[in-house]
Amino acid sequence: MFKDALCYPWRNDGWIVLLMGAIMMGISSVFCSTILNTLIGGYLAAFYIDIIGSTMTGDDKLPGWPELGNWWDDILIPLVRFNFPALLAFGPAFLLRQLGIPEGEWHDAAVIGAFLLGCLYFPMATMAIMAFGNITAGLPHRVLPGIFRSLPGYLPAALMLCAAVAVLAASERLFAGIPWAGWLLAGTVAFYALIVQARLIGLIYLNKREALGWE
Repeated sequence: MFKDALCYPWRNDGWIVLLMGAIMMGISSVFCSTILNTLIGGYLAAFYIDIIGSTMTGDDKLPGWPELGNWWDDILIPLVRFNFPALLAFGPAFLLRQLGIPEGEWHDAAVIGAFLLGCLYFPMATMAIMAFGNITAGLPHRVLPGIFRSLPGYLPAALMLCAAVAVLAASERLFAGIPWAGWLLAGTVAFYALIVQARLIGLIYLNKREALGWE
């Protein structure tokens, strides 16, 4: 499963997709425009969701870029479907980090613990939203039972997703000092990690479909 997810972005002339996605992510990081970032973020979220959806149906091919028909269906809805489970999963860690409480060993441990719990929650919440077709499926009443039914095999996959989230967060800072090409390198690493994460979420669903009992 892990080898498949790591190799998946290179399938079907995937290097072209990686380059285009890297350019879009790089542009989004360079230009501070709300409208532009919403458009790019929504389009990449739609691609992310397409990867999860196609993987959940058993398709091994990297899908093509989503078609743009209208603002609501092709930009805003995918953005909500991506951000809603992310907010539920990582919101507590963000709040702990931003509350202004004096930092100490307990504070750092609480932030790290909340982040790790978010890594457990996010993939299952995303799977539930995709499986049931509405964002309310990402709430704890559906997600927590799904996590318990999928243990212990769910833990390694969730930890790999945790690593992918860390790569996404660190890529821009890591390459920021490289002139000219830094933004493109950061975008490439971040977009690769995003595709791997989406593929892995779909593969988790395929491996745990019977245990989940969502069909």
